[in-house]
Amino acid sequence: MATSNVHAQLIRYADNGDQMIINLKSAASDISLDRSSNSNLPSSATTMQTLANAFGALAFKSSLSKSDVGLGSVDNTSDANKSVKYATTAGSANAITWANVSGKPSTFTPATHTHSQYLEKSTYEFSKELACGGSDTLVLLGTFPCYDSNVTMTISCTSTTSYYGVLIMATQNISTSHGGIMNLKMYGDDENILTPKIFVSYVTGSNAISIYMKGDAWGKYLIHVQGNALAGTPTNLCTKVTAIPSTATVQPINVSRSVSDNDLVVSKTAPSRTCIWAKID
Repeated sequence: MATSNVHAQLIRYADNGDQMIINLKSAASDISLDRSSNSNLPSSATTMQTLANAFGALAFKSSLSKSDVGLGSVDNTSDANKSVKYATTAGSANAITWANVSGKPSTFTPATHTHSQYLEKSTYEFSKELACGGSDTLVLLGTFPCYDSNVTMTISCTSTTSYYGVLIMATQNISTSHGGIMNLKMYGDDENILTPKIFVSYVTGSNAISIYMKGDAWGKYLIHVQGNALAGTPTNLCTKVTAIPSTATVQPINVSRSVSDNDLVVSKTAPSRTCIWAKID
C-alpha cells in the first residue's frame, strides 16, 4: 500500500455528529497530469513531480543538443552549401521528368506565323575540269537556287583555240512568276567566242536559274563557280545533257565588246574581234 505524507487535514462535522476527515497532500508526486489535453508533454511526465524533473533537467543542463529542443533533423550545413533545387517530389530542378510536371497542356497549338524561304543564305564554290567528246558537247553548268544573289563563273578553254570569259549573273526579287531582275554579263571574251555559247533559263515554278553551254567538239574546259547569297546548294554542276531546253533563251551581254579606247587596234591586218581598226601600210 502506497503511503504519502499528510500536510494538512480538513475536518467536517455533520449534523448528526459524524466526523469527516480529509487529508490534504501537497507532494508533487501525488498530483497526476491529464496528458490528453497536451500532447507536447514529455512521455516521462505523468505527475507534477516528473514534469518538474523534466524541466529541471533541461533548465540546468550544461549544454543542449539539437534533439533537446526538437531539432534532431537539422544539420550544420552552411547556407552557401545548401541546395535549393530539390522539391518534395520533383527531384532535381534541372532534371524534372515530363511525367512529374503537373498542369501541363495536352495539346500544343503553334501561334500563327510564316517562314521565309529567302532568309538562309549560303556561299558555294566549285571547280571542275570538263572534257567534251565529238558529239556530247551540251553541258548544264549548274542549276542555282537564287533570289537576291549572284553567281560568278570563270570558264577557260584549254583546247587548241584558247579563250576564256567571266560570267557574272546577278538576280533580284526572282520569284515563281519570274517578275524579278536577272542580269547576265560576260567579261574578258574579247573575241566573242564564249558568249554565244551560253544560254540561261528560269526554272519554272521555282526560284532557280539553269546555265547551259554549247561546248566545242573535243574541247576541254576549266570551270570555276563562286556563288554568293544563294538560296540553296547548286545542283547538276557540269552535267552533260542531250539538249538545251527551249526555255533557255537568255544570253549574257558581252561587256568586253563595247567600243572603248581599248578597242582601237592599229595594224596592217584586220583584227578578228569587233573593234575600231586603224589600218596601216
